Amino acid sequence: MPWRISLRVSYSEAAKWARASDLASPRFTANVRTLIASLGAAGAIKEARDAAARLMSLEADFTLSQYERSLLPFSRRTFAPAFMAGLRAAGLPENRPDGLPATPSQAPPAGWPSGSVPIAEPVQRPLAHVGA
Repeated sequence: MPWRISLRVSYSEAAKWARASDLASPRFTANVRTLIASLGAAGAIKEARDAAARLMSLEADFTLSQYERSLLPFSRRTFAPAFMAGLRAAGLPENRPDGLPATPSQAPPAGWPSGSVPIAEPVQRPLAHVGA
């Protein structure tokens, strides 16, 4: 994960790896959030804001308060403050403008676990290297 790299190397290095992940899966919002946080922490605010606008187009109900409360991926709280500061630097919304709680923007597809929300289209790629 690019963010872990930033803890040992630099936020700029984390942003480099997050960009590569984002290019591979541009609709996978976990990558986009990592890119935003890395760029924000590195001081690349314009690029972080551009990525934040794309995140909001993919996940219109995203709020920092909801993410921090329920989805923040780090169990070690030492990572959370810097990650959240990078997201905040990009200007992502703290709460919804109408004051209502954030809700999933679409229902999960048939067969997905209850309460899950799709965040990316599945990509079918041949696995030519497997078993070769």
